[in-house]
Amino acid sequence: MLEYKFLDGVLCIRLQGELDHSVAPALKQEIDALIASDRAKRVILDLSGLSFMDSTGVGLVLGRYKKLSQKGIPLTIRSPSSVASKVLQVSGITKLIQIIQ
Repeated sequence: MLEYKFLDGVLCIRLQGELDHSVAPALKQEIDALIASDRAKRVILDLSGLSFMDSTGVGLVLGRYKKLSQKGIPLTIRSPSSVASKVLQVSGITKLIQIIQ
C-alpha cells in the first residue's frame, strides 16, 4: 500500500506491508506518475511500514533513484523497517542513497 503527500515541493511516499514481485509493478506505476507530475523538488521514501522486502523492492528503489537522478531530484529513504534496512544494507543501496531515521 502506498500513501503520499506533497509539502512545499517535497513528495513524501510511505510504503506499507510487503514489497515483493506481486505489488512492485503497481507501486512502480503509482510512484512514476507522482514523479512525472514535476511537482517534487525532493522525494522522501518512508519504508517504516514495510513488513517484508525482497530484491524486487531493491529494484523498485534503484529504478526510482535513477529516474529522479536524471531530473536532478534527490531521493532520501526515511525510517526503513528492520527488514527493509537489512535488505538495503546487503544490496549496497546505503552507499548510494541517504538514509535518515
